[in-house]
Amino acid sequence: MQFALISAIVLLAADPAPPAVRLFEFGRDNSPGTLVNRTAGVPSQSPPDPTKPTLVVAHGLNPLHPWMHVSVAQRYADSLAARSGNAVNVLDWDWNAAAPLGVSLESDQHRAVSQGQKLAQALVGTGLDPASIRLIGQSAGCTVVAAAARHYVALTGRPLDQVILLDPVGSSHKVIFDQQAVGSAANRVDHYWVPGASGFGKPANRSGVVDTQVAAPRKLRGWINPFKSDHMQAVRWHINTVGW
Repeated sequence: MQFALISAIVLLAADPAPPAVRLFEFGRDNSPGTLVNRTAGVPSQSPPDPTKPTLVVAHGLNPLHPWMHVSVAQRYADSLAARSGNAVNVLDWDWNAAAPLGVSLESDQHRAVSQGQKLAQALVGTGLDPASIRLIGQSAGCTVVAAAARHYVALTGRPLDQVILLDPVGSSHKVIFDQQAVGSAANRVDHYWVPGASGFGKPANRSGVVDTQVAAPRKLRGWINPFKSDHMQAVRWHINTVGW
C-alpha cells in the first residue's frame, strides 16, 4: 500500500501539470463490482431511466488501490451533461477494489471476465432494452465489456447496440476477440487502438470489429507519467468526442 502511494506522488511530481481531463482521483474506493448511476443530477443508486439511451462505462485496472481510484465514468457523465444535460443514462461499472494488478496477465484477464459476467447480470436486472445499451471499456475494462456482451447474449439471446473498446493491450486480444468473440455480441463493435511507445494497442483484424487508429502525440513522454500516456490520452479524446 505504501508503495502505491509513493508511486502516485512520484509520478505526479515528475510531470506535475494536471491533464485536461483527470481520470484518477486520490481516495479509497472499495467497490468490488457495482453498477452506479453517474447521470447528471441523478442519485447514484437510482435505476436508469428506461426511456433514455444508456452508456455503460467499465474502467481499467487500478494499480494504485487503495490510495487512488479510477473515475473514467464520471468524466463521461461530465462531458455528456455539458452538451446534452441528462438525456443519456451514464452507468459506471465500478470495480476499483477488484482491479489492482494481479500476479499475472492471466489472473487479471480472469478477474475481468468474471466482472463482465457480473455486469451482464446487472444489466439484465435493469430491464433496459439491449437495443438502447452501449458499452465502453477502457484498457482492461475492454475485457470486462467483451465478457459482459457475450454473457448478455447467452442470458437473453439478444445482442447489445454497441461495444466500444479503447486501447486494450495487444496481449488481451485473444480473450476479447477470440474467447469472448465480442465481434458477434453486439450490433456494432468499435476498437480504437493506440500505437507507439506509450500506447499499448494494435489492430484486431477480426470479423465484425471496426479498427480505428488513434493519434499518439506523447510517445516516449508518456512513460514519465503514465497518467498522461497515449494509452490514457485515447480515453480523454473519446470522452470529448463521444455522442449518441
